[in-house]
Amino acid sequence: MRKDLLLGIGATLIAMALFYFADHPTEALNIKKNKIDSDSDYNVPTTKIVNESVPAEVARPAVSASAALQPGAARDTISKNFVEHLKTIGTCLKVSTAIDNPTIEPTYDNLLVSLRPGLGEVVVQMDDWTQLDLQNPDGSRKRIRTEVNYENPNAPVKYAQLYNINDQGFPELQQVDPEKARNPSDDYINYLRGGANLVLDERGSRAYFQEGEEVVLVERAGIIESFSITKNGKTVSCTGLDKIDSNCQCVE
Repeated sequence: MRKDLLLGIGATLIAMALFYFADHPTEALNIKKNKIDSDSDYNVPTTKIVNESVPAEVARPAVSASAALQPGAARDTISKNFVEHLKTIGTCLKVSTAIDNPTIEPTYDNLLVSLRPGLGEVVVQMDDWTQLDLQNPDGSRKRIRTEVNYENPNAPVKYAQLYNINDQGFPELQQVDPEKARNPSDDYINYLRGGANLVLDERGSRAYFQEGEEVVLVERAGIIESFSITKNGKTVSCTGLDKIDSNCQCVE
């Protein structure tokens, strides 16, 4: 008897609730909203509705803003930032710089032209290393790296190295012909490349000006990634020049 009474009361309460929310639908929505807000407070993930009609260019994952790869606003910002960095170089090293445009791409040639009024002409240019990241038709990756040994300044020697990039992204040194890898010809580099597609081209180099000032730089896909210059007891070091968040520092 008591059990039947409790069941009857429960059924009555459920029926009353259904009739209430049928007449007050906004109350039900508020309860659902409060539940989501409460879950957010405790870092409980909520389900997001994805509009499948979103254009591909909007839904595309974010990528690094590189001047060599990304045109548009990011490229303009990178070029404007480089102009400001050129001004920093002039102020820090107390030299004149040639800045005739509000935007200048951070390339090797543009840097040297901008420094010419204060540092003069480049008298020596030296490549320290190059690196080609490649992808084979089957999707596997490899790397060709060259390094220059200046032990004998009058007869520098370039060496080529070949790496396979494993599934974890680490390079694994491969065997090459030691004779052909010493001062390798373009034909031998192309042989090591083996028809693979170029993914990234990097190089490290140095240039010396008339008074002995040295600029050391790293280029990535034709754009300067970083460089440093020393003069009058001060050094300017710039990094991330191929990105919108580049930075330059003046150090004594």
